[in-house]
Amino acid sequence: MTYASLCLFQCGSKIYQTVENVEGYYIGEVDKFTYNYLLSEKDYKFKDFKLKSNGQYYRAYWLDNNFSELCIKPDQYNNPRHAYTSKFNNGQCIAIEQISENNVSQWEVINQYKSTYIPIIQIEYGNARIIKDRQSGKILGKRNYVIWHGGWVNNFVLRLLSGHSSSASCGKILNKKDDITLQVLKVKIVEENPEKIHKDFETKIESLKLKYNK
Repeated sequence: MTYASLCLFQCGSKIYQTVENVEGYYIGEVDKFTYNYLLSEKDYKFKDFKLKSNGQYYRAYWLDNNFSELCIKPDQYNNPRHAYTSKFNNGQCIAIEQISENNVSQWEVINQYKSTYIPIIQIEYGNARIIKDRQSGKILGKRNYVIWHGGWVNNFVLRLLSGHSSSASCGKILNKKDDITLQVLKVKIVEENPEKIHKDFETKIESLKLKYNK
């Protein structure tokens, strides 16, 4: 079993079933929910999670009203140019609302689910991401990865010469094209009603007026 053979036969996406019209998914247990979970992911409407500290379930979603009590406030230590601070200042926020377990999304996305390390040949391989049906337990798709850590002799020589080690990898999710989540859980596309767009725009304007006329 070599790095090349693992990359050839194990790496990449394995899709067993796709789901249409998905609005959001469950990300499992978290120690603390931060806006970074949603900041880089606006394809879906929400993400559900379970808070380890109290065992309760919550839903996080974008809201066009930064005055809501459900909003996550920007970190006071954040750079004012931070993406979330910018969105918050423009009237948007990520809201967190408690939900019952029955309302948690049927679809679950698990990152770094399981890995195996072979010390002799310095190779690590496993699942970078797994997508499953929480109700049936069925695996809908997975993304496998392989990392070769360079071997101790190679690393020793390189560290002496350059101060850096050598490694190679395949199967990591680098961009949306590689994102198996979007390939398996097809995003629900909703055509906006022109009247709703106009109403949302007016609401945002009023929100900004209230903010700057304080």
